[in-house]
Amino acid sequence: MKMAKPSDEDIRLAMDIARIVEDLEQRYRPELVFGEDDQELWLDTESIDELQAVVEKIREIAARGSIFRVVLGMAVVTDPKNEVLDPNADTLELHPILLDALRDAKRYRHLRAVAPELLLAMLESQDSPSDEIAAALDCKLDELVDQKPA
Repeated sequence: MKMAKPSDEDIRLAMDIARIVEDLEQRYRPELVFGEDDQELWLDTESIDELQAVVEKIREIAARGSIFRVVLGMAVVTDPKNEVLDPNADTLELHPILLDALRDAKRYRHLRAVAPELLLAMLESQDSPSDEIAAALDCKLDELVDQKPA
């Protein structure tokens, strides 16, 4: 699925709203609403004025961009069907398919740099290497690529 990428401002506003929500979860008076010099620690949930100030601040922040674009963007990135992130990892890590593609690209760039004539000969050849030969080639290329300074 394709969608619009969130802007830096979209991400900042999502972070600001998240900070307010985190404060509210702890029953604190949100610093982004009441300022860092505010002496009161706890939000008075009985005070219409305080609750209205929180709502107005969230509306003000939300008007700067699209929190939806941030949240939906993360949903798209984490969707296993899109194969962007590893669905088995607990952290944000590239999908194994992408890691394999990056490794193959490194192998190709190495071969192109050190033996372009060999690559051309391989492309002109009608023979396909066996799986064992291909695996051995990948292994040897990995050794060479890993030895080469970046």
